[in-house]
Amino acid sequence: VDRVAPNTKRCVSSTLGFLVYISGKVLISMSTELQNSADFRDASIYVDNDPYETHPEIFAPEDFQDVQACTGYLRDLREVLFSKPDEVPPGTHERILKYQTDHQLSEYDIAHMTEVANALSLFGERIGEELYEDLPPEAKLTDGQMYKRPRESYEGLKPFARQVEYYVLRYLHEYAQVTSMDFHKVLVDAIYNQAMQRAMGRPTIDEIGQSIISETFEMYRRDIPIYEYVYEGFDQMREDGDKPLEVYLGRDGVYAFHGRRGQVAARKSLLDPQIRAELKATGELEEMHPKYTYFVFNRPMAQARTPYIGEDPIRANANERVLERYIHQEFRPDDNPHFYDTGYTGSIPIAIMQIMGFDPAEIDKRIHLLSTNLPARRVRTIPEDKLVDIRVATDLIEDNQKDEHSAKGVTHEGHMLRHVARPTSVSEQLHFIVARDAIMRHFWIAERKKARRRPDLQTIAENPPEE
Repeated sequence: VDRVAPNTKRCVSSTLGFLVYISGKVLISMSTELQNSADFRDASIYVDNDPYETHPEIFAPEDFQDVQACTGYLRDLREVLFSKPDEVPPGTHERILKYQTDHQLSEYDIAHMTEVANALSLFGERIGEELYEDLPPEAKLTDGQMYKRPRESYEGLKPFARQVEYYVLRYLHEYAQVTSMDFHKVLVDAIYNQAMQRAMGRPTIDEIGQSIISETFEMYRRDIPIYEYVYEGFDQMREDGDKPLEVYLGRDGVYAFHGRRGQVAARKSLLDPQIRAELKATGELEEMHPKYTYFVFNRPMAQARTPYIGEDPIRANANERVLERYIHQEFRPDDNPHFYDTGYTGSIPIAIMQIMGFDPAEIDKRIHLLSTNLPARRVRTIPEDKLVDIRVATDLIEDNQKDEHSAKGVTHEGHMLRHVARPTSVSEQLHFIVARDAIMRHFWIAERKKARRRPDLQTIAENPPEE
């Protein structure tokens, strides 16, 4: 799922071809009277209107549709290019003409787009092969075939070469939109006029390729091994009879959240369809798998409440009540929330649990930090001999590219509250979605392979359909 701002309506599907239900949410409707109440008038963290709602760097649903339409157009061009005239699927030429007419392609664009279609296909293959060569040995064992044969579907995922094409099209589409340039000309020039593009400070396909390779490699080298400890810890809790709602706190927790999504989706995908339907009908399907969510709550929010703003108790109390509604629409104490964050003291989950009214004696055990000097709040499955390495890695993880800046407050969207944040640059968003997808793909593949090695799982579908 491609999302620029988690928990907002700016959410469009594409990335891995599967959708994951984010469980554990309790939705609370808010009436117009409530929106106009004194709490919202007095709260400093409440924003009447999101100033970034129409920001040009937001990847909106209509942008996604444009990219998907271009993807289909390029696919049709490749059909014509590589098929015999009598083997071109019916309607292909008509769709090509319609796209060119609807998007008012210039003669320059039309003359080069077939070459672009072929070049992007070859480019995706080259990126996959280069990634395969650089992968750590353990990653080659799990994910290697996906990159080694990037034109082929692997473990139910779309071919990696197609994913690379999506990265290129999405980035160049957003770049064109932000700079008020023609998308198709930017696309053609990024491939065929690279020297000129570089001289003018514009993106080229080779630069995009290097971003994809470097960001993917970093995830395998640094993030992925660490997140395995996080998921192992939560899974151990479930095996011991505790069933937590895993709350991944943003923004630093966003990558761990997406990795868990890939892992849990893989577990569900391997169930025999008939058994899955039966379990879903009885409610057992969600019960047997981890429940998790992503939640944005930052230090300014925590400091906007009692007792941090002693000079203005009315505003502080209003902030406290608004934040309580914001939290409770996502989860409540009886959802058994446990909070993951990178580090280092746990002040953010502490503030959330104080607002929720948790007993202080329960707070430490509900915090799971990658790096901290407080053992009671650390991810329990991290070995002692890994603590120093993980401390160094945590500093780097917190510097990972993000798809949005720190939240500026909360606002209403319909009857719900959501956080408000400015999107990052289109270049940083490219790095973000590449890293996010690498993590999701890995845990999807690794989980499916792991499940097949377990003889106790008799419900695995031998030939699951491509997602």
